[in-house]
Amino acid sequence: MVTMADVARKAGVTKQSVSNVLAGKPVRPETWEKVITAVKELGYTPNLVARALARGKTNLISLVVPTLKNPFYAEIAEEVEQTIDEFGYQFILSTTRNDLKRSRQQFESLTHRAIDGMLLAEDHYSSYDAKTLSQRDFPIVLYSWESLPYPDNLSVVSIDFRQAGFLAASHLLELGHRNCGVIYENPTHQLRLSGFLDAFRMSGIIIDEQWLRSTADASYESGYLQGKNILRDFPQISAIFATNDLMAAGVLDAAQAMGRNVPEDISIIGLDDITQSAHTRPPLTSISIPKKAMAREAVLLLLRSIEYSANSLPVITLLHPALVVRHSTGPI
Repeated sequence: MVTMADVARKAGVTKQSVSNVLAGKPVRPETWEKVITAVKELGYTPNLVARALARGKTNLISLVVPTLKNPFYAEIAEEVEQTIDEFGYQFILSTTRNDLKRSRQQFESLTHRAIDGMLLAEDHYSSYDAKTLSQRDFPIVLYSWESLPYPDNLSVVSIDFRQAGFLAASHLLELGHRNCGVIYENPTHQLRLSGFLDAFRMSGIIIDEQWLRSTADASYESGYLQGKNILRDFPQISAIFATNDLMAAGVLDAAQAMGRNVPEDISIIGLDDITQSAHTRPPLTSISIPKKAMAREAVLLLLRSIEYSANSLPVITLLHPALVVRHSTGPI
């Protein structure tokens, strides 16, 4: 059986240092990292109940997502669970369902459940509550956050979503597309839209505003409906960018239902690169965002804030997207 002494030898620190880390006492950040890494590698399981009582903590964090209908958030939740397991934590999963009243009820309920910290994703309303939440007595890390400027006093781990939109546009421009439609969730996906339009402007092309369609939710159904409308009203459009893969899948099915071949007649590109995107027919070209890396970084940042709350300062971390070319886009 692995002991605390084994962990100390592996980490190259004293047994007392290991005890201090596991008890939540102040230690140098590099010592904390060494001990936690050794605990993970050796599979050491401390008495978590005793540890929590000693620290006056619950070893519970809250993960708040807009919805579980989007596989994007299911992938995030799995990575969060896997990461916090390594450190002896558990999480409470809550959904806001893009509803202001429910969102505030959930936040109020969570603050009374003695959680140690919160991971909060942006939805239509969470940005309005972030300032209020920052006054709570537990640390909060925002992830997959797009609203600018970022809230004061809160750390953010997100994606350069403007770059993601820019990459989508650059890919279509390289294929020769000039008449492009966009379906985007408003207001959440404004950065994605801005990046896309920026790339076209830099090429001297202004996209007709009628070809920009906003939706209240980034769902498959919204993509299908708006895709059908654009293709019906503007047959000259040769490509459509949907600001997430669920909507892009809806556009793809709408195009095929209308007798349009993809990508021969219409190119379609999404953003997120959820697992299902590789299995649509044809497989969907998408802008991949490092979801697992984002989730893990957000968890580690939150845990550091929990351990060193007195000294923690807001941190802004932006990860970079990448183009994944499949078969739903082609030259005009």
